Amino acid sequence: MEYLSIKESGKAKQNIRRSIFVGNAFYSDSEDMAKSFVKEMSEKHKTATHNCWAYKVMNDGNIVSNFSDAGEPHGSAGKPIFSSIEKMNLLNITIIVTRYFGGVKLGVRGLIDAYKSTALEALKNTALYDYSDGIKITFETSYKNWDEFNRIFKENFDFILNDSTFSENVKTTISLKKNFQKNIFSYFDKKNITISEEKNIIFIKKAK
Repeated sequence: MEYLSIKESGKAKQNIRRSIFVGNAFYSDSEDMAKSFVKEMSEKHKTATHNCWAYKVMNDGNIVSNFSDAGEPHGSAGKPIFSSIEKMNLLNITIIVTRYFGGVKLGVRGLIDAYKSTALEALKNTALYDYSDGIKITFETSYKNWDEFNRIFKENFDFILNDSTFSENVKTTISLKKNFQKNIFSYFDKKNITISEEKNIIFIKKAK
């Protein structure tokens, strides 16, 4: 499965007509993790007027989503936050927007704009990554083959270099998308390169 998400948390803070809106976005790979982030941030900002949230995660093979207005007028907070996730086509993510009321009512339209813009700003303040099924492999080969391998396959495009040891030969560990392994394995067969270790992973690469 391939999807777009974040890796590092994203944060944003806006002052909108004297109310302070604080946005926090987190990578969450389960519903339990999403709920844990909501609880953690709600406790951290327990003196706030509202802690509104939304998440969309893959849970036991199914996509699960939920959101809450947390006391704001119906449809004015949770859904706008969720719409920011949908707008950027993200998965496995939780966003909490905290509001400290400043004494000026914003109205439903104003709240919708404030919660959505704060959520989007939190996402803009972190990088997006492509997630997909991947494989990590370790192999040893000659310097000649390693140089040729790097001419044919491009680091940070076809594969990611995890570790290398240079001695009599080159022993290296790389990770790549599973749907690209056929290309690299074909090269290994041609050069009689043996894989000493193979492990299924989630392949993560910064989105363009």
